[in-house]
Amino acid sequence: MRPLLRLPLAVQTQYAELVQQLLYAAGGGPTLRAGALVSKVIKERRYWYLQFRDASKQRQVYLGPDGPDLEPLLVRLRGELEAARTQAADRSALVAMATSGGAYAVSAAEARVLGLLDRVGLFRVGGVLLGTYAFTVFGNMLGVRWSGATVRTQDIDVGHDEHIAVALASDLGAADLDARRKDAATGLELWPVPSFDPRKPSTSFKVLGTELHVDLLTPLRGREREGPVRIAALGAAAQPLRFLDYVLEDTQPAAVVGGDGVLVNVPSPARFALHKLIVAQRRPAAQAAKSRKDLAQAEQVLLALLTDRPDDVRRAYRDLARRGAGWVRPVKASIRQLGEDVREELAKLVG
Repeated sequence: MRPLLRLPLAVQTQYAELVQQLLYAAGGGPTLRAGALVSKVIKERRYWYLQFRDASKQRQVYLGPDGPDLEPLLVRLRGELEAARTQAADRSALVAMATSGGAYAVSAAEARVLGLLDRVGLFRVGGVLLGTYAFTVFGNMLGVRWSGATVRTQDIDVGHDEHIAVALASDLGAADLDARRKDAATGLELWPVPSFDPRKPSTSFKVLGTELHVDLLTPLRGREREGPVRIAALGAAAQPLRFLDYVLEDTQPAAVVGGDGVLVNVPSPARFALHKLIVAQRRPAAQAAKSRKDLAQAEQVLLALLTDRPDDVRRAYRDLARRGAGWVRPVKASIRQLGEDVREELAKLVG
């Protein structure tokens, strides 16, 4: 097979460290990551609050009156807040080093938008980054560089399978995307894009001041339907798509390289690639360019996996094949359009 264009080992190590640091920071919660201790004097007595910004506005959590009983809590919180600021600076340094070494990094605007989605809780309640943004994450994750044309997009696709994420959402609460669209910290705002039918809720949000859109997707199971599906965990509606359940059944945490890093969920790279092979065959003729992009992304991910992790592809295909001929047929049709080296290696795995 053709050789991979690999990222330096140092960059791969920096990316892995960024993921670990983001997972550690997530344990402290968004409040500590963006908080400060403030006090108010009321009737000559001082009271303490933990003040922070969520995606929509400034909030305060009451801690108690000043005094020896509260002091241990204040000391602990001061230490944790300082540690959170230091960790954010460390992550920014990791992002800068990885980017200079060749890792794919999103723009400052893209990092702010993805950070907003993180702060509103989209990934916390089971949202999964899809499409080209997931593809760029896979490059850093797998330690390879992709060709430039396949990493350009203005659409941020996020999938959510309520059948899988419902337990997580019940524990952590809803993202409430509709109610928390404006980010007080950055001024970014998600504005619903009206659907063709005004009676149906929007599943797409324009990021005001940028060229970016956020599209919410969910699996379509059973009979065909046209309308959006309200997703309680997201506090918004999502567009149902056939075959999407396969991608969302096997996900993992990952880092978007940009800003001080953004912790997201992404699909298994192997499932992502095989799903792209299906999607490429289902697009109408008017979307031929998108079909070619689907195939190009799938081919690059499969080349990396077949070189380094062929068992991942074998397991992903085995699960897909169990779902029936309707799943296998478009995959094999797309395989015939891939490069000879990838096509031959896949033939050994899928027949």
